[in-house]
Amino acid sequence: MEHAAEHGRAPATDRLGLLLGGTYRLERVLGEGGMATVYRALSLVDGRAYAVKVLEPRGEDDQLARRRFTREATNAMRIAHPYAVRTLSVGEGQQFAWLVMEYVEGETLQSFVEANGCCEPATIVAWVRQLASVLDHVHALGIVHRDVKPANVMLQAAEGARRVRLLDFGLARDFGLDSQAITMQGTASGTPGFIAPEQRSGLAPDHRADVFSLAAVAAYLLAGRLPVAAWALPLRPEMFGRRRRWSEAVDLALSEGLAVDPTHRPASAGAFARRLGEALGRSA
Repeated sequence: MEHAAEHGRAPATDRLGLLLGGTYRLERVLGEGGMATVYRALSLVDGRAYAVKVLEPRGEDDQLARRRFTREATNAMRIAHPYAVRTLSVGEGQQFAWLVMEYVEGETLQSFVEANGCCEPATIVAWVRQLASVLDHVHALGIVHRDVKPANVMLQAAEGARRVRLLDFGLARDFGLDSQAITMQGTASGTPGFIAPEQRSGLAPDHRADVFSLAAVAAYLLAGRLPVAAWALPLRPEMFGRRRRWSEAVDLALSEGLAVDPTHRPASAGAFARRLGEALGRSA
C-alpha cells in the first residue's frame, strides 16, 4: 500500500471529520493509493456507512484527472450485480472529487489467504465462479475492470458462507471509449502479478485482460501466495510455487487463462471458470 508521504501530500487522516457534499462525514481511512484514498464515511442523511473514494489533487493535471475520475465513476454506476460492490454516486467540490460506494463489512481475499494459506478446491471453484459471473456481466456492458486482484475482492458473510464482492472499478473502461481519454497512451494500469501482458505494454485492453487476471487470482488461491516473480512475463503457474499438489489438467487450465496472447485465452471469464472447475473436480 502506498502512503501519502511518498506522493508529497498531507496525511489522509488530516481529512477525518471533513464533510463532503454536505452529506458524507469522513470517519476512518480504509485504504490509500497513488491516485485516491478510500474512507469509511457516515451519511448525515440516512445514518448509514458508505465507502467514499476521494481523488487526490494532481496539481497542474488536476482538472484532467477529475474529468477522467468522473467519467470512470459514471461508467461504474452502470454496474449492478450481487457480486459487485455498487458505485452509487459521484460528487465534486472546490477541493476534491469523490465517488460513493457501498460499504461492505468483511476482509479482502488477500487478507484471507495471507492468514489461512491456500484454499480448498471447492472453495476456489465457488469464488472463481462468482467472480466470473460478475466479470461476464461487466463485459456484457462493454466494460473491462482492468484491476482484478485479491486486494480488490471482499469476502462477505452470507448464509453461513462467504461470497465475493468485486470492488474498485476506478480503472474500469468502456470498450467503446477512446483509450487515451481514460489512460495516457503507452502507460500501464493495473497491479503487477495480476496485470495482463497487453496492459503492461500500455495497450488498451479488452475483456480478455480480465480473464488473465481471474486466472492469476485462481493460481494465487491454489498456491496460497503471490507469484514468486510478479514482474516476469509470461506469467506461468509454476511461478507461484506449490504448497499442495494439483493435476496437469489444472496446470493446463491455468496456462490457458494466463496465455500471453489474448486470442489463446478462454473466450470469457465464465468459460475459464468452467474449465478450471472441471480440472479441479478431476483432481479431487
